[in-house]
Amino acid sequence: MDVITMERFSHQNEYNLLALLLQNPEYLDAAATQLRDYMLSSSIHQLIYAGMLGALKEDGVDILTPSMIIQYLHKKGTLDGAGGETYIDALNKEKTEQNFEFYLKAVIDAYKSAQLLNISERIPRLVRDLSDSDRIVDAIRESLDSLETKISTNGVVTASEAITESLQVIKERMEGDKKYPGISTGLPSLDFQIGGFIPGDDWILCSRPGHGKTSLLLQATIEVAKAGHGVLLFQKEMSLQQLMERIFAYEADVSHTQIKFGSLNKTAFRDVKTAAKSLSKLPIFFDTNIYGDVYYIASVIRKYKRMYPHIKIVGIDYIQLLAERSLDQTQELGRISRMLKLLAVDLDITMLVASQLNRKVEERENKVPILSDIRQSGNLEEDADVVIGLYRRDKYEILPESEQKKVQLHILKQRNGPTGFLEFRIDEDKFRLIDKMNMTDIDLSKKET
Repeated sequence: MDVITMERFSHQNEYNLLALLLQNPEYLDAAATQLRDYMLSSSIHQLIYAGMLGALKEDGVDILTPSMIIQYLHKKGTLDGAGGETYIDALNKEKTEQNFEFYLKAVIDAYKSAQLLNISERIPRLVRDLSDSDRIVDAIRESLDSLETKISTNGVVTASEAITESLQVIKERMEGDKKYPGISTGLPSLDFQIGGFIPGDDWILCSRPGHGKTSLLLQATIEVAKAGHGVLLFQKEMSLQQLMERIFAYEADVSHTQIKFGSLNKTAFRDVKTAAKSLSKLPIFFDTNIYGDVYYIASVIRKYKRMYPHIKIVGIDYIQLLAERSLDQTQELGRISRMLKLLAVDLDITMLVASQLNRKVEERENKVPILSDIRQSGNLEEDADVVIGLYRRDKYEILPESEQKKVQLHILKQRNGPTGFLEFRIDEDKFRLIDKMNMTDIDLSKKET
């Protein structure tokens, strides 16, 4: 590589990025989705980064440390080529700005720029060697396509491969005893309308405060876990203690108010302890780190999906808390939304994301949610496969007792199905939606086609 091309690389950005990853390994999974080792200009940096990824994938490895990377490189016989222990120790002690996104983008952009410069420098030779201008254009286009393929995370499959795999999935559905293609939401009526949680789908649950989106999120994740599927739940709005008290109320069928104020009688407390014992056996993982950004969340999701492949659902309550308030909220939420959708597809999970609605809903005569009500919506509704707006009339109107404590789930968007709405009774003090339909009531032969 000539001097001009070398200048397009920033050795310092690479050094800072590796130092940041070494000291904050929680970012490594997020980096791995975009950065390949060959994108680093230095062979030393390439070996160190490859060593980080290799050590991370070792069986039993959870928290990555410099010594683990050194041991891994030593085992592979590449430690000396990676600068030895001295260079890795220096990276680990480097004081660098905590700006992961900046350094990652700088390194990837430098790689792209260097490759584009190489391609541009080949053009004069192509013009000299090829007399046919169409062949020159084709050669340049081939080089550009090759660059795009190298930095892409997804590959192309043949029609034959796609058809074979798709038919196998359909056949398994026919031969199985499931009544719908996805994982049950815990609400048969909703399963009947949407088909359950489909891997790769991104769901948005949106409402104004107090309309039940957190109840729906908790109920769905608990019921999914009861069916044996792993769940990872990010709670950005409350402490772990507060979250567990709500879950105890749901599972034990005991008043949350009594749990909160410690006014349980012996029978109710026994029910809570029984519920706690049952819950402790479920494959649910909780993260209540209120400071974690979307890169932190992406890293945790990848880490736990790698450690526990049976994780099928990731819940986030709620998405607006992931965006920096100092930034353009619409643009920032659009970027976050896209990252979550890509994670869902890449890891074959369902993303279940709670979202606030604009306050302007309160100013409207008809307060039933619509897609544009999603707060700083940006690309939220565009990226989502399913958008459900929750609405309670009794929050705005004085209703007869028979019409109180009801919540409507408006299916505002379903990429692969119809819209419409369903109505459930809601027990606010136990965070539970009550469905009048049972699993045995589902008959797909009656479903419209």
